[in-house]
Amino acid sequence: MVNLAGVYKPECPARLYEYLEYGVKGGLIIGSVQVAWAATPLQSTNLNTIQSLGNITTRILKSTGWFTAVAATFSATECLLEGFRGKDDPWNAFFGGLNAGMLVSMHTRNPAVMLSTGVFVGCFTAAADASGETLFGDDSDKYFHSDPSGLIPKYNRNIYAKEDD
Repeated sequence: MVNLAGVYKPECPARLYEYLEYGVKGGLIIGSVQVAWAATPLQSTNLNTIQSLGNITTRILKSTGWFTAVAATFSATECLLEGFRGKDDPWNAFFGGLNAGMLVSMHTRNPAVMLSTGVFVGCFTAAADASGETLFGDDSDKYFHSDPSGLIPKYNRNIYAKEDD
């Protein structure tokens, strides 16, 4: 039996909840846009109001479910790998993106499409993680904390902030 005591990271449930929240919000937005721009109307004269609302709700919840599943897959994979490997680097984001991308293209039932989509999403998420960009601001010192050549520009998003005297 594998001892998972050293693998568990206390911040993982909070991070998973945060990504689930992003998945729900993104799914609701995309589902609403799909309803508004549907090629075939979800409401027709042949349907009563309850059936029309059911069609609209189904379309929105379907998008919300997929977005939430993809966000949870990415977050859980990334967090589990950080615990198993003991490192916080772009490889964790790559494999999280690989799993999330494969989930996105799972409906094709084509392993080549699933793998290529997974690799693309994995490369994108690893590049985003390595660049230091986060949803909450610049975190570029995470990987580029020392630059003896002086070639990496220091970008400060908060250039107008008052410095403490």
